[in-house]
Amino acid sequence: MPRPFSWNAPYFLSQAFLSSVANMQLFVRAQELHTLEVTGQETVAQIKAHVASLEGIAPEDQVVLLAGSPLEDEATLGQCGVEALTTLEVAGRMLGGKVHGSLARAGKVRGQTPKVAKQEKKKKKTGRAKRRMQYNRRFVNVVPTFGKKKGPNANS
Repeated sequence: MPRPFSWNAPYFLSQAFLSSVANMQLFVRAQELHTLEVTGQETVAQIKAHVASLEGIAPEDQVVLLAGSPLEDEATLGQCGVEALTTLEVAGRMLGGKVHGSLARAGKVRGQTPKVAKQEKKKKKTGRAKRRMQYNRRFVNVVPTFGKKKGPNANS
C-alpha cells in the first residue's frame, strides 16, 4: 500500500530541494551593497558578471569571498554553502604579494647589480719609487695657497 502524502515528511523538505526551487535573497557588498534574487544554482562566475554590469569592475579583477574565503568561478552557490540572506564580499584582485620590512629586497640586490669587467690597472709603485713620488708631491710641486692647508680629498 502506498504511503500517504505528508508535508512533514523529512525527505520532502530537504534543504537541497528548497534551495533548488525557492528563490533566496542574497547581499553582495562590492563598492556598494546590492541585493540579488538567486536560486542557488548560479555559478560564482555569473555573480561576478552581474556585479560587473552593476559596478563596471571586470570579472577577472574580482574576487568573491564568503566568510573571508575566496570562491571558485565554476562552483555553484549551493555547493559553496551560500544560504538565504548571506552576504558575499566582492574585492578587487591584488597584484603582487605581501612583503614586510627590510626582507623585501633580500637576495635581489646582487642579481640586479650589473657585472662590470675588471680593468687592467697600472701597478702601484713601492719602496724607493713611492717615497720619491710622495716627496715630489709634498715639497717640490707645492703651490703656495692662502689659508689652512686642505687634505687630498677636499673638493675646493
